[in-house]
Amino acid sequence: MALSSRYTASFRTLWIRAVAFTILVLAFLPGMAAAQLPSSLSGEAKVSLLTIYPGKPIYAAFSHSAIRFRDDSTGVDVVFNYGTFDDRDPLFLLKFIYGRMDYELSANWMKDVMAEWRQVERSIVEQELQLAPNLKAALYARVRENYLPENRSYRYDFLFQNCATILLDLLRETNGLRLDSSHVGQETFRELLQPYIDHRAFFDAGIALALGSTVDRKATYEERSFLPLELMELVAHASTDNDESGAKSDLVVAQDTLFWSGAGFSQANPYSWLAIVSWILVLAAIATGTFWPATESRSSRFDRILFGILGCVGFLLGLLWFATAHHVAAANWNLAWALPFHVVPAFAWSKLSAITRRRYFATTCAILVVLVLLQPLISQSLHPVYVPVVVLAAWRSFLLAKTKS
Repeated sequence: MALSSRYTASFRTLWIRAVAFTILVLAFLPGMAAAQLPSSLSGEAKVSLLTIYPGKPIYAAFSHSAIRFRDDSTGVDVVFNYGTFDDRDPLFLLKFIYGRMDYELSANWMKDVMAEWRQVERSIVEQELQLAPNLKAALYARVRENYLPENRSYRYDFLFQNCATILLDLLRETNGLRLDSSHVGQETFRELLQPYIDHRAFFDAGIALALGSTVDRKATYEERSFLPLELMELVAHASTDNDESGAKSDLVVAQDTLFWSGAGFSQANPYSWLAIVSWILVLAAIATGTFWPATESRSSRFDRILFGILGCVGFLLGLLWFATAHHVAAANWNLAWALPFHVVPAFAWSKLSAITRRRYFATTCAILVVLVLLQPLISQSLHPVYVPVVVLAAWRSFLLAKTKS
């Protein structure tokens, strides 16, 4: 699945690289013109959902979905992929940062797709769909229409319109898909994402920082399909109406692993090495700072750097929330500890009176204490990596609120 959103300066850089790498992979696949596709399929044609598992690079973290049409009578074996975009657009980078990205439907021969994904060691699972001939024809006609040059582009949304969700929509529109949600519980979008990033410490920390509480609501059964592996499970438990009598039959008639790299999810570890390092650094700073009264110049430099960094982070989070179209960055509780206002005392320390600084940091300390106390009630909880940062900011704010000069 092509990636989208979003976030701190470093995280945004990683995300842009992710998308760029994805496009580089897909760009080298020999594409085809719409004229090369047959206008219709024979009654013996087969339709399959392809699920490409996560890969090692960050850009491959969330897996990918595509749809395959195979018609041995005509020699057609084509894979349609809704996860590409036009890299010739000179404004792509600006659109990406702002969150208004147009992605495209591409078509490639199956043999080329297989060769590419095998080369990058991405496991591939195929689910052949049991559809009546008229439903196969309708599905193919819809995808073929989408592949026309004037129809290929669509507005990408990481959660609600991507390579996987579009395929679910197509299946529901063309074959009376019946879903069975009895085998899964309710999870939030963030909980669904977590297994994909637990073993990637910096990526995990970046996403936790940038995604707001909008992703902490429960995802409906259909909304889970924004992740291709969830779409694969959804399809595996789905049924369809295959004849005029309305009789139900399983949607998946056969499932086959076309290639298996042996890779899988690592065991979840909420207290990663990065969180441990964060605690060590913060405890060392607190221990050292205890012997540096807030009035000393080296201590004030430390506080200006600390709150300057927090303020800059908060400023970026605020931009993502209010100045871009990234709705997943909205309502971000991390702004309670990474206050953009921190840049004021950080860069104008000497220009503020002692009483102004005391009041400011007393207020900051109170906000941080309240944030910690409200954790059981807040859907977006503090990530373990940032808990020690909040502790350090609260401690330094407490000391600064007591200083007399």
